[in-house]
Order: sequence, then C-alpha cells, then structure tokens
Amino acid sequence: MTTSDPSAVWPQTLVGAGVLLTGLALAFGAIGIS
Repeated sequence: MTTSDPSAVWPQTLVGAGVLLTGLALAFGAIGIS
C-alpha cells in the first residue's frame, strides 16, 4: 500500500473536509445566534 492509493486518500480527504465544514458551520451558527 502506498500513500498515493485512492482508497486510502479519499477517506482521509472526506473526513478532513467534513471536519472543516462542520467547524465552519458551527462558527457561522454561533455568529448568527449571537
């Protein structure tokens, strides 16, 4: 297995994107509530 293997890269990319999007959503939500 190599780091260039799509089957290994995609999960990490999706998780990273999900965490970033969740963080942004929570930030904007907090700003909207306040």
